[in-house]
Amino acid sequence: MWKADIAPNFAGGYYGLALAHLWDGWLYLSRALPECWDLARPLAQRAVTLDDADATAHYRLTLIFSSSGDLDGWLTEAQRALTLGPNHAWALGILGAFYAFSGQLQEALAPPVIIPGGPPMHLTATGTEQRRALVLILHDSSMHATTPEHNWIPKGLCKT
Repeated sequence: MWKADIAPNFAGGYYGLALAHLWDGWLYLSRALPECWDLARPLAQRAVTLDDADATAHYRLTLIFSSSGDLDGWLTEAQRALTLGPNHAWALGILGAFYAFSGQLQEALAPPVIIPGGPPMHLTATGTEQRRALVLILHDSSMHATTPEHNWIPKGLCKT
């Protein structure tokens, strides 16, 4: 386990611990969400203070703002994360979620993208322009999660 007294200037340790506190509420249901936010927020803020150029630190702070209903913080930190890392897939997703949640559906939408099969990977956007998207990855549930499903055909159900 990471301890702040061992690496007090390591931003990743702080934002990792912030995420662990969030998971206590979201995933493990071991604490009430407001308590998790109160524990995670100062850790994520410390990570940003230590390394303001770390896109993931800003993204983790965005998680806290988005789940606790702080719309201004959600938008500000998502945009900051994307300024620092324009291809940061998680930040792109949470910014798209912000636009969808706030009723700005045109801002949230993007054309469909087919991601080629291959080894397991983190999703990233490529190209020269910043994009926003909601990514849906489909696979045959009887196979390993990284095995793509080739027989799916888009039906246009998500159009506004």
